[in-house]
Amino acid sequence: MKKVFIVILIIVNLISCFSLFNRPNNSVVEPLEEPKITIASPADDSIPEWRIGYRIYWHYENLQIPKHYWKSIIEELQLFADDVYVFSGNGLRVSIDVFDMDVRDFPGEVPSDDLFEIEFPKDTTTFQRLGKYNSVFFSFPWLGPIYQGVAHPLSDYSAVTFPMGLRYKGEWVIPWELLFLHEFLHLVVDHYSEIEWPEDDVHGAEVNGYVSDYPMVDPDYFSDMMQGKVIVGRKKTGILSEQYGDYGLPFENQY
Repeated sequence: MKKVFIVILIIVNLISCFSLFNRPNNSVVEPLEEPKITIASPADDSIPEWRIGYRIYWHYENLQIPKHYWKSIIEELQLFADDVYVFSGNGLRVSIDVFDMDVRDFPGEVPSDDLFEIEFPKDTTTFQRLGKYNSVFFSFPWLGPIYQGVAHPLSDYSAVTFPMGLRYKGEWVIPWELLFLHEFLHLVVDHYSEIEWPEDDVHGAEVNGYVSDYPMVDPDYFSDMMQGKVIVGRKKTGILSEQYGDYGLPFENQY
């Protein structure tokens, strides 16, 4: 019996060792591909940096956007990055790693009439975690009824989609400076939820007394929101420049 017990013990130990050597190493992940370019606000190590990973897909199903729009998108992103720094009173900066997805199709699912129901690519969580991004942006061709950006601040990703819509004479409408800022501010308002924001927050220019031909992208209103200068009644609302560093950034504790 003693010999049998010893033999069994040896077999068990061998099986255990084999299992250890063949166990999948969940800590090993594929490295993040390199961004084609990084766009950033003016350098300032004394303030928080909101890091964004932005994937631009030129193909989706039977739609294809010409690559010559790349230059214009990059120019608009730089204006957006500069706006964040200036409008926040030098209280917040952004950096955007921009990924050219080239010939790859957008791997998510995009309903034809409701961007709020978008199904993000399956690797979005991994993409955000590997890049240590506070938010992720996506662009892709889309033929929906209204061109727009859609923020998803309550999702697992702190994400924004910027569909590029086909318009007149084969021209595509790309995201632009103040549209980037509008949707980004939805993420800001959601994250800094303890701040007293003006009525209707990002959409509140008109209701808070700002006169503009384009109230949804009023730069004066956005600037006042981002520096705590929107007057409601007898008090100022919005976030003060020095408050950006008080609450951390989205997903910061996970990195």
